[in-house]
Amino acid sequence: MFRDEGNALIVVIIVSMIIGILGAVALDTGREAQFSATSDGDRQQALGAAEAGLHLIMSRVSAEAGNATQQGVTLPNFWSIAPGGTLPAGCAPGGTCAAAKNSSDYTGSTPQGTYWYWVTRCTPSTIPCPGTQAEPTAGFIVDVQASSGGTVFGRGRHIQVTLTPPSRFAHDEAYALFSYTSINVSNNDQVLKGDVFANTNVMVNNSNQNPTVQGSLTSATGWIELDSSVHVTGNVWSGGFNPTGSTTGWSLNLGNAARIDGSAKASTSNNNDCAALPNHNYDVILGSGATVGGGITTLGSVTPSGSGTTSCTQAQPALPLPLYTFNPDFYDPATYHGPWTVADFQTWLSSNLSNLHGTFNVTSEPLPFNSNGQTNRIDLSGAKLTGSTTIVTNAPVYTGSLDDSQMTDPNGTFVIVSHYQAPPSTACSTTSNTSECAIHITNGFSLNTDGTCRTATLLYADNGPVALKNSSNGGGNLCGSIISNGIVVKNNENVTYDSRIDRVVGFGPSAYAITRWEELAATK
Repeated sequence: MFRDEGNALIVVIIVSMIIGILGAVALDTGREAQFSATSDGDRQQALGAAEAGLHLIMSRVSAEAGNATQQGVTLPNFWSIAPGGTLPAGCAPGGTCAAAKNSSDYTGSTPQGTYWYWVTRCTPSTIPCPGTQAEPTAGFIVDVQASSGGTVFGRGRHIQVTLTPPSRFAHDEAYALFSYTSINVSNNDQVLKGDVFANTNVMVNNSNQNPTVQGSLTSATGWIELDSSVHVTGNVWSGGFNPTGSTTGWSLNLGNAARIDGSAKASTSNNNDCAALPNHNYDVILGSGATVGGGITTLGSVTPSGSGTTSCTQAQPALPLPLYTFNPDFYDPATYHGPWTVADFQTWLSSNLSNLHGTFNVTSEPLPFNSNGQTNRIDLSGAKLTGSTTIVTNAPVYTGSLDDSQMTDPNGTFVIVSHYQAPPSTACSTTSNTSECAIHITNGFSLNTDGTCRTATLLYADNGPVALKNSSNGGGNLCGSIISNGIVVKNNENVTYDSRIDRVVGFGPSAYAITRWEELAATK
């Protein structure tokens, strides 16, 4: 008889080996899955720890910006970092920082893991702030590293962010002219780049340069009037009406040969005005040869041609003036001056007319207004800008023949913040350099050989109008933005929006915000 016990034994052995191999594979697979899950979890935990550290740093920066301490914490003092310097010393942006990792001043822990951080102060003229090439500004580079887990499964993360001043407006609008009240542009002035916004009326009068406004023009609650041959390349949008027409009111009034390349819209913020259409308070008047390339929409009628769409549309909401908060710690202490009186400033300036740069905090009489008016004002006549300059004051400012022929910084800025409020029953005028304006600007700013401006200028006056007129070099060039409670522009002035003043410290709901977030390779 044939016996097969030997074969059966071999089969049993083979099957057992296969089962053992499969079991080992399953065990290895399970272990790898466990390892992978643990590693992934630690990686996420490390990121959570790093972001917790980042938010702690941001809150401390904001606390210092507001001259406050956070829960009694006074160190580290980010404002003490010299422009271009790092805290702690020896740590490079995007590199390693053993000094931070091994110091209790720069480390912390959360349930997710431990973190350590270092901060670099960045400026256009020292270490440029990453992610701000299009709009150079000053701020901070914050590096945070974190680790989570043990020696086997532990993982690290490294994040780096750029903190810069936030935009002045909610949606980064590029306003060349922004007025809390009205705007009057006249006598061959131009807005060569940027939009124009007013909460009330806008008049562009006798400004026949082409184009007159290279952007859009908006009145939130008022009317808009364009004189003969005025050319607006963007849209024109009104939100109210002028009741003083010959028979009825009007919302948009275009002179002979006036031209709008975009659309024209006469809207309202009062729904009652839409009860019966057409509402002739909102008529659009077209002079002979006036054209609107993108069509007309109005609550009223279009005269005399009758073309256009009659429809009720909601006006652009009125906008508040951006909030400005002054803090001397925002600025380089080496070139900070103040608080000074107006007399202190003028004494200093008399000895430094050819070398004006730095930050100046100048106080006059208390608000709400200065009874001395324009007799106690900052006068920059004859001064030459040699570097970025900021003047913050509650006195009026007159720039006179200030020029920037000696400005060598390609990112140079000139910022005037005037909280001056004129005495009651006075007016700001372009016909008098001593009228009650918060800022009179008649600068001699010049262009580079490529046509760009040497200096980016921001004029801010929350309590009074700004008058821009009569450039001392024969053709006014102001690159930047005017933000004011009323604006009058006259006599061959060119205003061009300049992104170099997009993010000026002191504006916005917070001192600093995240401009850029990037993850870098973690280091030991």
